[in-house]
Amino acid sequence: MSTINTLLAATEPDLIAEGILAAVIQRTDMQLVGKRVLSVSEVSLALGRMDDATPCAVVLVGKSMNCDEYSLQWLRDYPVLVVARVSLAEDIVHIDASDVGLDTLLSAVYQLAQCHGNLHRERLVHLSLRCDPGSVGSEAMPEPRPRRERPLLAVALAWIHATMQRTVDSQSRAVDDIPGLSVTSETVRRMLDVPPREEGADGVSDGDAALVAALASADPKTEPLAALYRHLELDMLEWKLVLLALAPELDICYQKCVGFLLDDLGRRVGTLPLFAAMLGDPAAVRRQLAESGHLARWRLLDCGGTGVPGADEGIRIDPCVAEWLLGQAEALQRDPCLRRVLRNTSWPGAALLRRPLDQAQAMHLVGKLSPYTQGRWLILSGEDLAGWRALLELGAISQCMALTRLDMGRLALAERGEIEDAAVRAARFARLTGRPLVIDAAQAETQALDEDTLRALIAALAAAGQNAALIAVEPEDVFRVLGEQDAELVDRPDADPRARESIVLAAAHELGLTMDIEAAASIGMAFPLRVDGMDHATRLARARAGDDDTQKQLHDKLLAACRSTASQHISRLAHRIAPKFRLDDVILPGERRSQLDEIVANVRLASKVFDEWRFGEKLSYGRGVTVLFYGPSGTGKTMAAQAIAHELDIEIFALDLSRVVSKYIGETEKNIDAVFADAQRSGAAVLIDEADALLGKRSEVKDAHDRYANIEVAYLLQRMESFEGLAILTTNIRQNIDQAFQRRLRFVIEFPRPDARARAEIWRRCLPQAAHALSEREISLLAHKSDLTGGHIRQITLRAAFAAAAENALIGITHLNQAMNAELNKLGMPAVDLSLIGKAA
Repeated sequence: MSTINTLLAATEPDLIAEGILAAVIQRTDMQLVGKRVLSVSEVSLALGRMDDATPCAVVLVGKSMNCDEYSLQWLRDYPVLVVARVSLAEDIVHIDASDVGLDTLLSAVYQLAQCHGNLHRERLVHLSLRCDPGSVGSEAMPEPRPRRERPLLAVALAWIHATMQRTVDSQSRAVDDIPGLSVTSETVRRMLDVPPREEGADGVSDGDAALVAALASADPKTEPLAALYRHLELDMLEWKLVLLALAPELDICYQKCVGFLLDDLGRRVGTLPLFAAMLGDPAAVRRQLAESGHLARWRLLDCGGTGVPGADEGIRIDPCVAEWLLGQAEALQRDPCLRRVLRNTSWPGAALLRRPLDQAQAMHLVGKLSPYTQGRWLILSGEDLAGWRALLELGAISQCMALTRLDMGRLALAERGEIEDAAVRAARFARLTGRPLVIDAAQAETQALDEDTLRALIAALAAAGQNAALIAVEPEDVFRVLGEQDAELVDRPDADPRARESIVLAAAHELGLTMDIEAAASIGMAFPLRVDGMDHATRLARARAGDDDTQKQLHDKLLAACRSTASQHISRLAHRIAPKFRLDDVILPGERRSQLDEIVANVRLASKVFDEWRFGEKLSYGRGVTVLFYGPSGTGKTMAAQAIAHELDIEIFALDLSRVVSKYIGETEKNIDAVFADAQRSGAAVLIDEADALLGKRSEVKDAHDRYANIEVAYLLQRMESFEGLAILTTNIRQNIDQAFQRRLRFVIEFPRPDARARAEIWRRCLPQAAHALSEREISLLAHKSDLTGGHIRQITLRAAFAAAAENALIGITHLNQAMNAELNKLGMPAVDLSLIGKAA
């Protein structure tokens, strides 16, 4: 039996995708590409690497509104491709054939892919599934359930039909119809003699008792009409008015009935007086509707305002609500006002939270959020807001539901009325779909909270009787806005080393990478990414990975992805350096060279000393490693900084003093804080070259300029103390550094001018073996003849290399003599004659 290449993709993490994955792996007629569930972006890359003539199928799992674009694009770009689209619905299940199981679906995919020579065949299989809560944690995929009847809708249609018929019977009859202008009651009665066309309506009573009984027994999970009544707490009168307003959406027959009853065939929708007369005493009905106010509160009527419609104003059901009532599960999400603030995609990181502690906390968190009751507000704050978002997603997934996510930042420029309308529609969406409501008031964790927007949002939700979880940077601002409302504050500290270690291990598992705890801890220390950043890095590494990558290649790609993710939003106040030098490239006397290794150990073992051994409890600050390198120019200070960073596998943010120092009061401090904050988030080292320009001795205050200069120095001292990473300062003259800084430096290392032995080693390092024709004796004599630093020696060898290349020869003493004299001339030093070296050799 031949096999077909099969790609399994999902628009977002889902248990059904994992079930299909297990089923495809077990089949002998399918070859799973990638050995895992792919993202939609990975599918295009994988398809591009395949032979166009090879039978291939894509099984795409996700919400139907998210799948259309991708499946149509793939079908257009790859003519021999088969796409099986598995759409996840929240409440109503639609399938294209009865008893369609997973094996049947995959067999159909196989048969279509085998017929790849016939380009005119049907190449799209569509199946809609619902995730069964009972299947959570199971390896097998839940079987799709057969289509359910909707008896409440059938009874409601019968009630509408009977009510219309009874109202038409009460009207006086005209003698004859006037085509296009009016119809007689006989004509309308004949139309109403035709029974409703909805399935399941046969034999259903048309009385109120049957309607009430059907409503009482209806399941809100499968009957949108029942969900509307129960979850929005409508009374029976309001609910019947909704049914009458929905009637013109169901059949043109009811539109003509309305036109007849209003004595105007140009009218297709009813008015409040008409429907009130159908439901009882018009005045009493109107008064009761005004007193309850649920129709206006939940914006159920599309009447151009939020109150009860006027006497001559047509009553229409909100279009999105009408579509949802008629079975379109995603119609509520298409509400234009709601789409402005609603985030439809999941927050990243849930798949990386695999500790039992995280899973238990996620379940507990979502359990506190009921979309149907006015509970306590849940305020989620702390340093790890991305962790809160991922925990909420994990809790929702574990209970086989989704979240209603409101992005408050999108309401920044909205008017108060728009904010209130969006809040009510969000609460309505949460209640009707059973999705807990979460307000993200901290899209950018440095962004100030807009209290006016939050106050309007909370007031509208409180009026609707809706509670929610609120993610915020500063909980004090939220409690000030909440006032007397009941709220619970839950604080989340930044991820500890154990949590980061677990996240890295989960990311490695997603990539198919085997990693030990020590390696995971090292990556977690080097790149203190929060769970959303690690999720992004994992996706990036997966996109770069190939099917034949070794474990080493996967490890390197994960590191590269972590590095680029950690530093992608750095400010322009520093420039990023990717270290290229190694510790073996640094030439220093033995004791000083060993201190470089000690610096590396201090950074690597910080977690063990401060957290496991609890030294951190004894220190209020000073967890970071601050180092001072001092010595003449060209002695290797910057090279050593790069070598340390290379050993730690981190980047360097070099402070650009021309951009950091500002003439405006307070700006220098802000710039300094921005650079250190970027370095803290990305796990990079901070390098301040020529540090005495910024960290010079504080002077006596003689004027305002001196006072503010001293404030800048004091602030930098404070910021470096709170920095938990590696900070390296370099200066030519140690005495120029303020004593307050020197007391807080963990390492102070002198870089002296190299002696003859060190210079000889530097010459060897700077001259590649294949590029020169010098003997060891010549190099030794060269080192004794030239009293230069490593930086100058590097410039000389480079200049000599170009001179030799121009002659198509290897580097010799003559080339070095010319280059050295040119360098000495720049330094104002006398020239030397190296020709004797060649003769001596």
